[in-house]
Amino acid sequence: MKKRRINSEILYLIAILVLSFSIDLLTIANMGLSAINGPAYILSEKVYSLTYGQAEYIVEGIIFIIFCILMKKFKMAYLSSFITGVLYATMADIWKIIIPFFQTQNEICFQFRIVYFFIGFILSAMAVAMFYKSYLYPQIYDFFVQEISK
Repeated sequence: MKKRRINSEILYLIAILVLSFSIDLLTIANMGLSAINGPAYILSEKVYSLTYGQAEYIVEGIIFIIFCILMKKFKMAYLSSFITGVLYATMADIWKIIIPFFQTQNEICFQFRIVYFFIGFILSAMAVAMFYKSYLYPQIYDFFVQEISK
């Protein structure tokens, strides 16, 4: 049996698509988000003129600046990681435009919310694994932890 390989760049793009979709599923499930996604989601809920993606830009920008200060330098790899987050946040907003169903979280029955939560949770875990299988940089959150721990 011959193994099929997926190009790292394609895997990276799939990871962005899957992660953004999974986070949108988790938000319509309305059963909680990870500590990584929570701050941007809360900001988007409190500042009504911000979408989740726009709030994510702000949160990631602040983390990016803190990261560069802690590392006492700037590298293009750091910027690449930030760009990954921008692509993810943009795609999260695009999913809400493409799939209007993501806009109606208050009208969903509890059983469907449970299903959306589990699907979103599994897809999110798969997307993070895909990021680590590609050689390209993960989001600034993951990169931050990875580099600080070194």
